[in-house]
Amino acid sequence: MYLTQSNIIRGLSKQEYTMLREMCQYSNNLYNVAVYTIRQHYFDTQQFLRYEENYPICKGNENYGLLQAGVAQQILKMADRSFSFFFWAFAESQVR
Repeated sequence: MYLTQSNIIRGLSKQEYTMLREMCQYSNNLYNVAVYTIRQHYFDTQQFLRYEENYPICKGNENYGLLQAGVAQQILKMADRSFSFFFWAFAESQVR
């Protein structure tokens, strides 16, 4: 079961709403780029691509430039945490 959070934002002008939607799309795109890069690196080398190595690769993506630097870095760190947990869980299941 997937849980989602819905937020109802009222009182925004059409321009503010459009800008918010665009920023959310850029954020989603950057997360997908980070996940794709990590996955492709794993398929090629059988090693986990850490945030420190993934950051310079994703920094060149256009979605990174469209977001504030702090926000973009946090998105890349979220992708790193997600995959580091995945690899940890995978390693634990192999031990059993």
